[in-house]
Amino acid sequence: VTANWLSPLINFDHSLDVSMFIYPIEGKGVLDDLRRKITEMEAEINSDIQRGRIPNIETQIKLEDAKALQEQLAKGAERFYQFGLYITLTADNLEELDHLTKQIQSTLGALLIIAKPATLQMEPGFKTTQPLGQDYLNVTRNMDTTSLATTFPFTSSELTANEGIMYGINEHNDSLVIFDRFTMENANTVILSKSGGGKSFLVKLESLRSLMFDAEVIVANQRKKPGLNNLSSPRTTSSPKSFYLSIR
Repeated sequence: VTANWLSPLINFDHSLDVSMFIYPIEGKGVLDDLRRKITEMEAEINSDIQRGRIPNIETQIKLEDAKALQEQLAKGAERFYQFGLYITLTADNLEELDHLTKQIQSTLGALLIIAKPATLQMEPGFKTTQPLGQDYLNVTRNMDTTSLATTFPFTSSELTANEGIMYGINEHNDSLVIFDRFTMENANTVILSKSGGGKSFLVKLESLRSLMFDAEVIVANQRKKPGLNNLSSPRTTSSPKSFYLSIR
C-alpha cells in the first residue's frame, strides 16, 4: 500500500464514523509463524521443480516478501500488529443507506479492500465506531509497522475547524471552510490572486464576520490618494467614518 491510501475514505462525500484499532503482537510468535510459513512455501517450490513444473509465481513473491519481513523483524526494524478498520454509515432511509453502502464498497474495492457488512452484528458494529475505545467486532488482519503507518490520514480535504469564521465552500467535498487564524502562533495572512480574483471581497467578508466575534478591524487602504483608515468595532455606538491620513 502507498502512503495516505485511506484518503478516498476520509474525503468521502458523506458523513461517516471511522474507527481504527491497533493491537501489538509479540514478535517471537510472529517469527515462529513466519518461519513455518517460509518452510511450507520453500517445500512447495522445491516440489514443483523436482516434478519439472514451473513454480507458482505468486508463491515465489510471497516467499520473498516473507523472508524480507522475517529479516526486518529479527533486526527489530519492524514490529507486527493486528489492525481493525470499522465504518458506520447513517442515512435518512433504507434506500439511501443501501446506495451509500454500495458507494463505500466501490471506493474500498478500488483500493483492493473487501468491505463486509456486519450482518446480524449491527449493534456491536455501531458501538465499535463510537468514542468508547472498545472493539466489539474484533475483525482484524496482520500488518507490519511500515504498512500500518500508511493508514493514518495525514492529508484531508476537510477544512472545517471547531471555531472561527466561515470563508466559503470547499469544492472538493462541499463542506464548509471554517478557520480562526488567531488560534495560530502567527495570525498574519497574505492574500494573493490575479486582478479581479476577489481579494478585496474576501478581506471585506472576513472583516464583517470577524466583527461578530468582538474583533476590532482597522482597514488601511493607501494608494496615490491620501490613505483611508476605518476603525470598526461591535462596541461602537455610531457607524464608522473614514478620515484621510496626511502623507508627508
